[in-house]
Amino acid sequence: MNNYIEANLDNPDAFLPNLKGMMVGNGVTNWKYDGSPAAFEMSYWHSLIDKELYDTKLKNNCSFNELIEPKAGVCNDTRMAFDKLWGNNETKTTLNIYDIFGTCYSSNDTGTLRSASEG
Repeated sequence: MNNYIEANLDNPDAFLPNLKGMMVGNGVTNWKYDGSPAAFEMSYWHSLIDKELYDTKLKNNCSFNELIEPKAGVCNDTRMAFDKLWGNNETKTTLNIYDIFGTCYSSNDTGTLRSASEG
């Protein structure tokens, strides 16, 4: 952005924001690696999923990339097993994907915040 501003200082038609800094929240830069593929890797290396599930993904070359992976077969089954671990409504256990060590809060039907483990 700074290069753009410097290159357009003499251009009266250019948009020149008074930019002091920038922050990106939950930014995805490459769907091949970010999002679900990254969550799967992070889950394994933090011992949130077992080696069997991890090895199944590797053995079958599953991408977990929703944009390119077919929706049937062993990769889909592995993805569904992974997704179930992240949020299981039956047992009310849910991981906070933004802070795996913190408490995950969600709202109940009345809009009151509660811990997922509180039911």
